[in-house]
Amino acid sequence: IARRQRYNVAEQLRRALRSVAPLAEHLGVQVRAAEGPGEAFSLGDASVTRQLIVAALSLALRDASGGVVSVSLQADDGQATLVVSWVWDDEEPREPTAPSASLLALAAGQGVQVTDEADLLERSLRLTFVPAPREHVIAFVEDNEDVVALFQRYLSGHGYALVGVSENEAVLERLAELQPDAILLDIMMQDLDGWEVLQRLKADPRLREVPIVVCSVLHEPELAMSLGASAYLCKPVRPARLLECLSALLPGPHSAEAAPLSAAPETGRSPQLPS
Repeated sequence: IARRQRYNVAEQLRRALRSVAPLAEHLGVQVRAAEGPGEAFSLGDASVTRQLIVAALSLALRDASGGVVSVSLQADDGQATLVVSWVWDDEEPREPTAPSASLLALAAGQGVQVTDEADLLERSLRLTFVPAPREHVIAFVEDNEDVVALFQRYLSGHGYALVGVSENEAVLERLAELQPDAILLDIMMQDLDGWEVLQRLKADPRLREVPIVVCSVLHEPELAMSLGASAYLCKPVRPARLLECLSALLPGPHSAEAAPLSAAPETGRSPQLPS
């Protein structure tokens, strides 16, 4: 089953080039890969995209036996385009090999547009990928690096970039510099009191409009809401709950629209997010 996540096309191209290197050597074809952007993002299944690029490169290598294949990746206005072009050195011109049904099926499944241009001596395949939405930057004020790494795994591929922020006296300056789309805030930290940090955040004109999600083992949702928090998550936090919470606060093309989270119900229980 194909997964629709944000992924780096440049990384999949690098891996595909390594996969086809033995075939290029066997066929006597030189692959010239132009230096392109280190990051060019698309939305889809990274593994399927990698196989699509392998199929395109394989076609070029077989069609340009004894020649040269040029590969370039471009990223313009957030859209990634891969161009594979080649000439052949046969004395007699020949008709190019048509893209295989599997290549076209892989492209169709990913929403990748394939443009095949050829004359008698030169040919190119152009793969235009689905643009990926901008990632939301999420700052996580947390003194446990393992928890930060865990949350980064939770959010990976879902349109969020999680940045850990050390809990120290310069935390507000770091957050103001980062200008995140939302802040996750631990309460029980070694050097800082999370409640005080929350109050300072809501009093800082540079940060007071940034949604804050309190994440704590404590059960104080009403206190968090009264101090200006937008949502409250009790640890341990499940991935689905974290994603639903951020989706509600920061709706966008990478996530389903959701109603804003409200303060804790009258029962005093923390807001329950769908799993």
